[in-house]
Amino acid sequence: LRLGALALLGAILGNPVRQDVAGAPAGETRAVVLVDTSASMALENPESRFARALGWGRVVEKAAGQGCRVFGFSDDVNFDTAPAPGGDSTRLAHALRRVLEGDAGQRLADIVVVSDGRLHDRDELAAVLALARQRRVAISTHTVGRDEAPMNVFIRACHVERSAPAGATVSAEIEVAATGLERGAALELTLKDESGATLASAPVTLRDGAAEKTLTFKAGLRSAPYTVSVTRLDGELTTADNDFTFTLEIADPKIRVLYFEGSNDIANGVNDERWNFNEYMINAWKRAGDIEWDMFVVPKGRQYTQGRTVQFVRGFEDHWPQLDPDRAMPAERADWFAYDVVICSDVLKDNFTPAQLDWVVELVTARGGGFCMIGGNTSFDTGKWHQTVWEKIVPVDMMEFGFGHQWKHVRPVFPETAFSHPIMQLEADPARNRRAFAAHPEFAGFHDIRRAKPGATVLAVREGTSAPLIAVQTYGKGRSMAFLSDSTGGWGAEYENEWGPELLGLKERTRAEGGAPAEKPNQYYSRFWVNTVRWLAEKSVRRQHREVLGRSEAISYRPGEVVKVAATLPGVFDPAELAKQTVGARLALDGEARVRLAYDRDRQEFIGQLKLPRTIKGSEVAVVFDSGNASDEIRLRVIQQNLELENPRPDAPFMADLAQAGGGAVLGQPGEARAFFQQHLRETRAELTPYSEPLWSQATVWAALLALFTAEWILRRLSTP
Repeated sequence: LRLGALALLGAILGNPVRQDVAGAPAGETRAVVLVDTSASMALENPESRFARALGWGRVVEKAAGQGCRVFGFSDDVNFDTAPAPGGDSTRLAHALRRVLEGDAGQRLADIVVVSDGRLHDRDELAAVLALARQRRVAISTHTVGRDEAPMNVFIRACHVERSAPAGATVSAEIEVAATGLERGAALELTLKDESGATLASAPVTLRDGAAEKTLTFKAGLRSAPYTVSVTRLDGELTTADNDFTFTLEIADPKIRVLYFEGSNDIANGVNDERWNFNEYMINAWKRAGDIEWDMFVVPKGRQYTQGRTVQFVRGFEDHWPQLDPDRAMPAERADWFAYDVVICSDVLKDNFTPAQLDWVVELVTARGGGFCMIGGNTSFDTGKWHQTVWEKIVPVDMMEFGFGHQWKHVRPVFPETAFSHPIMQLEADPARNRRAFAAHPEFAGFHDIRRAKPGATVLAVREGTSAPLIAVQTYGKGRSMAFLSDSTGGWGAEYENEWGPELLGLKERTRAEGGAPAEKPNQYYSRFWVNTVRWLAEKSVRRQHREVLGRSEAISYRPGEVVKVAATLPGVFDPAELAKQTVGARLALDGEARVRLAYDRDRQEFIGQLKLPRTIKGSEVAVVFDSGNASDEIRLRVIQQNLELENPRPDAPFMADLAQAGGGAVLGQPGEARAFFQQHLRETRAELTPYSEPLWSQATVWAALLALFTAEWILRRLSTP
């Protein structure tokens, strides 16, 4: 034993070593051929791209021997079955990573990509190529496909607000694209409702294969689907992408109006009937179907009585308002915020407390509500309203440019720029719409305020002057209007009773069947005030019924796109308090993390962005917003357009760049692949770093030496008497 131990020590002192090279693969090297099986590879006849790619790969596999395998890939790699066509996207970077990370023994030396080069995860390639270089794996390419684009017209994107008030004008921004289309081909976009009726259409002229168009339409009284379509052409690759359907939500179709009116009298009506001044506007809202109201009027004979005189109107009987003196005006801040619009017409300011005046301003500025002041003896500067906080939200300057009121006939003139405003849409036909306003009756009086505030839009001026008669503005988050004559009797008797199609020589039915009274011949008056209320209420947050209100930049996105989102807290108004709040958003998908939204002081909302996964399935995805215990959810449309068919031309330059970056070669004939495999193996071995490893560094050698000495010592002890 002692001699054996000494012999082992002598061997160690001789310093024997093992020669080797760093990184040399253990055993025979392998190669993988990745054949693209995505939808674009099914193109071309009589032999598809996929058939040619698979045939090329099989020849390489046979020539390279047992160390070469052929796998198919599109959305993912299929290691288990033979390659077969199918797949909506080409995720080459994902496929390369799966192959590289699956090579546990690091015997993989070559990967050959056989594809048309239309891939959808290029931004992930850099990291995968770095991994391949680290493992000394060469990536070569072989491109298949003819350089000719099949004809296809498709809707690339459709951006529409997810919700809108009933009757609001909504814009749909649509992107159209095409491949293989002859220059000058006639295309048309159409927008239809769920019944198939065409709401809007426009011709489309493509430039560089794409175009953008905006179609506008009127929102209905309820949530409903709408379909955008682009012309179908004979011989298209597919027509499944020529249509896109979206749903426009009407979150709460009812607009709530709080209406204060000082005039309370019977007016000469039409059809031998006598009507109360106030019934005309109320009946217009009733016919609209989406407007509810609470009305307070001053009892007859008490319009100029100091103090609180207004009383609640519970209905009309024989055209007289039935008053309820026991129902008081809204007394609490929350009660005022239960309305979307406040209208004040010829009412003394003594009817309101300072707090109530402040709440109306807050309703407009912070909660997106609407406010309208209508003329009369106790309105505007005549009623000293310029001495109240309402001066802020009235869109005319009644402080410096208010000169009382005049009992003088005046004809309103409507600037050309006003006809694009939603309030001014009385007729669908623009020419007839202008004729309707040209037939507007005279007013018998007006407030002599000679300037609108900067930023206000003037819808009507006094004839021969630039002084406003009707002005509107956006103020804070809400909107306001100044109507400088009277809307009910008095100065506006003819306007209220007569402004309708009959003034254009267009006889309208004024009685229903059976002789019962029907709509009065003042339809333009009615439409104007319905349009006004809808416009004033359009931004109101009350109709959303949520403590946190989320929105997105659009309602439709494509997989992989960034979704810009924002959220507001309707119940928090103090900017300092808002900045302390925590608001988040996340996609309602497994594995998607919550993103904290940043507070934007200028916009007074929380903003951020989410990214749709490239692999998202289905036509919808939910976005969940949260703040404390409150939450909101919106749904986005996902345009699952086949990315493979959007631009199916082979991308040979990209395939060449990939081969160069991957240390491989652009391969033509299958025989070139085997030759490259052998060359790459020789170059790899030549580049490997040789090294020497001393045998005495092995733990087993020292373990054997220790065992010999230990055994010798034990035997010696046992043999000693």
